[in-house]
Amino acid sequence: APSPEHVFPGADASCPLGWISTQVERAGFEIQRVHNMGSHYSKTLDHWLDNWHASKDYIEGKYGAVAYRRWEVFLAWSVRAARQGSSTLFMLTLTKAGEEGRRIDSQNHLVPKDVPSMGNFW
Repeated sequence: APSPEHVFPGADASCPLGWISTQVERAGFEIQRVHNMGSHYSKTLDHWLDNWHASKDYIEGKYGAVAYRRWEVFLAWSVRAARQGSSTLFMLTLTKAGEEGRRIDSQNHLVPKDVPSMGNFW
Protein backbone atom coordinates (compact mmCIF):
# COMPACT_ATOMS: atom_id res chain seq x y z
CA ALA A 1 0.00 0.00 0.00
CA PRO A 2 1.24 3.49 -0.75
CA SER A 3 2.26 5.58 2.19
CA PRO A 4 -0.65 7.95 2.96
CA GLU A 5 1.58 10.71 4.34
CA HIS A 6 2.81 11.29 0.79
CA VAL A 7 -0.66 11.52 -0.72
CA PHE A 8 -2.83 13.11 2.00
CA PRO A 9 -0.52 14.39 4.75
CA GLY A 10 -2.15 14.02 8.15
CA ALA A 11 -5.27 12.31 6.81
CA ASP A 12 -6.70 9.03 8.06
CA ALA A 13 -9.53 7.54 6.02
CA SER A 14 -9.61 4.33 8.02
CA CYS A 15 -12.72 5.08 10.06
CA PRO A 16 -14.39 1.81 11.08
CA LEU A 17 -18.14 1.64 10.58
CA GLY A 18 -18.61 1.10 14.32
CA TRP A 19 -16.87 4.40 15.09
CA ILE A 20 -18.99 6.25 12.52
CA SER A 21 -22.26 4.75 13.82
CA THR A 22 -21.35 5.73 17.38
CA GLN A 23 -20.69 9.32 16.30
CA VAL A 24 -23.95 9.73 14.35
CA GLU A 25 -25.97 8.19 17.19
CA ARG A 26 -24.28 10.50 19.71
CA ALA A 27 -25.26 13.39 17.43
CA GLY A 28 -28.92 12.39 17.74
CA PHE A 29 -29.47 10.36 14.57
CA GLU A 30 -30.85 6.88 14.06
CA ILE A 31 -29.35 4.68 11.36
CA GLN A 32 -32.03 3.39 9.01
CA ARG A 33 -29.78 1.66 6.49
CA VAL A 34 -26.12 1.04 5.75
CA HIS A 35 -25.14 0.28 2.17
CA ASN A 36 -21.65 -0.87 1.25
CA MET A 37 -20.70 1.04 -1.91
CA GLY A 38 -17.13 -0.29 -2.19
CA SER A 39 -17.47 -2.06 -5.53
CA HIS A 40 -19.22 0.96 -7.03
CA TYR A 41 -16.57 3.28 -5.65
CA SER A 42 -13.86 1.09 -7.18
CA LYS A 43 -15.41 1.84 -10.59
CA THR A 44 -15.23 5.58 -9.87
CA LEU A 45 -11.60 5.24 -8.81
CA ASP A 46 -10.86 3.24 -11.96
CA HIS A 47 -12.30 6.06 -14.08
CA TRP A 48 -10.12 8.54 -12.21
CA LEU A 49 -7.11 6.32 -12.91
CA ASP A 50 -8.01 6.21 -16.63
CA ASN A 51 -8.22 10.02 -16.66
CA TRP A 52 -4.90 10.17 -14.81
CA HIS A 53 -3.24 8.01 -17.46
CA ALA A 54 -4.80 10.08 -20.26
CA SER A 55 -3.36 13.25 -18.71
CA LYS A 56 0.13 11.90 -18.04
CA ASP A 57 2.04 14.40 -20.20
CA TYR A 58 0.24 17.39 -18.71
CA ILE A 59 0.60 16.16 -15.11
CA GLU A 60 4.28 15.27 -15.45
CA GLY A 61 4.94 18.62 -17.12
CA LYS A 62 3.27 20.54 -14.31
CA TYR A 63 4.12 18.41 -11.22
CA GLY A 64 6.92 16.05 -12.27
CA ALA A 65 7.29 12.32 -12.81
CA VAL A 66 7.55 11.48 -9.10
CA ALA A 67 4.21 13.13 -8.27
CA TYR A 68 2.59 11.48 -11.27
CA ARG A 69 3.84 8.04 -10.24
CA ARG A 70 2.91 8.54 -6.56
CA TRP A 71 -0.71 9.25 -7.47
CA GLU A 72 -0.80 6.55 -10.15
CA VAL A 73 0.22 3.94 -7.57
CA PHE A 74 -2.19 5.35 -4.99
CA LEU A 75 -5.13 5.29 -7.43
CA ALA A 76 -4.31 1.79 -8.71
CA TRP A 77 -3.98 0.49 -5.13
CA SER A 78 -7.26 2.20 -4.18
CA VAL A 79 -9.12 0.56 -7.07
CA ARG A 80 -7.91 -2.86 -5.96
CA ALA A 81 -8.51 -2.26 -2.25
CA ALA A 82 -12.09 -1.13 -2.90
CA ARG A 83 -12.77 -4.12 -5.17
CA GLN A 84 -11.54 -6.69 -2.68
CA GLY A 85 -13.06 -4.98 0.37
CA SER A 86 -9.95 -4.06 2.35
CA SER A 87 -11.06 -0.45 1.93
CA THR A 88 -14.63 0.56 1.29
CA LEU A 89 -17.20 3.30 1.24
CA PHE A 90 -20.45 3.18 3.19
CA MET A 91 -23.62 5.14 2.46
CA LEU A 92 -25.74 5.67 5.56
CA THR A 93 -29.38 6.64 5.55
CA LEU A 94 -30.16 8.50 8.78
CA THR A 95 -33.14 10.12 10.44
CA LYS A 96 -33.15 12.45 13.41
CA ALA A 97 -33.88 10.33 16.48
CA GLY A 98 -37.35 10.82 17.92
CA GLU A 99 -39.02 11.94 14.67
CA GLU A 100 -41.55 9.13 14.49
CA GLY A 101 -43.19 10.12 11.20
CA ARG A 102 -39.90 10.46 9.34
CA ARG A 103 -38.65 7.20 10.85
CA ILE A 104 -41.71 5.30 9.60
CA ASP A 105 -41.66 7.02 6.19
CA SER A 106 -37.96 6.29 5.77
CA GLN A 107 -38.33 2.64 6.70
CA ASN A 108 -41.33 2.23 4.40
CA HIS A 109 -39.30 3.77 1.57
CA LEU A 110 -36.24 1.58 2.20
CA VAL A 111 -37.84 -1.86 2.49
CA PRO A 112 -38.33 -4.05 -0.57
CA LYS A 113 -41.71 -3.47 -2.23
CA ASP A 114 -42.97 -7.00 -1.46
CA VAL A 115 -42.71 -6.44 2.33
CA PRO A 116 -45.91 -5.05 3.91
CA SER A 117 -45.59 -1.39 4.86
CA MET A 118 -45.74 -0.46 8.55
CA GLY A 119 -47.88 2.48 7.41
CA ASN A 120 -50.52 0.00 6.32
CA PHE A 121 -50.19 -1.82 9.64
CA TRP A 122 -51.26 1.18 11.68
